[in-house]
Amino acid sequence: MSKQKKIKHSLKPLDLKKYILNSKEPFVIHGFYKSWDIVNWSLQKWSQELGEQKLKFRVGLKMCQKTPQWESTCKSKYSTFEEFIRKADEIKDEWVYFDYKYVHEHFSQDSPILQGISWTDLGFEGKGGKDSTIWIGSEGANTPCHMDTYGCNIVAQVYGRYGRYLYHRTRARRCSYSSKTLVALC
Repeated sequence: MSKQKKIKHSLKPLDLKKYILNSKEPFVIHGFYKSWDIVNWSLQKWSQELGEQKLKFRVGLKMCQKTPQWESTCKSKYSTFEEFIRKADEIKDEWVYFDYKYVHEHFSQDSPILQGISWTDLGFEGKGGKDSTIWIGSEGANTPCHMDTYGCNIVAQVYGRYGRYLYHRTRARRCSYSSKTLVALC
């Protein structure tokens, strides 16, 4: 596994944006979202903000399989966030996740979640919750390996643990990059 490149958050926002957009390999920036209130929320606060809305979770098996568990072949189920956190630790043979959903489609314009995300410190002036997606998953939840076709992913983990394994396309041995970061994606 390759060592992650770590960037200190001392660059000016526009310089940091330029670095992000021109980097040829993944890197980690620590602490850029410390001003976000949502980083300090408990699961109960998240549950309160999500309320009774039913979220569509994909369901996959934790067992190793010969083929990927593609989104189109996974079962799905609807549950509130509170139901999800209550059952997440009880599930032994399955994982569930609510994947890459636009924040503005699930929260009102004045929601602290929508208002609490800002990418300005990274040089993306005016980008925030309305431009972001959310990913919520239980232990073992995963998305099959794929290559994104858009410019860049910026990931901010606001609760729990997250692993991302990124493969550099020029590496014949497919050595991975990994990071431990999630929830708002720009």
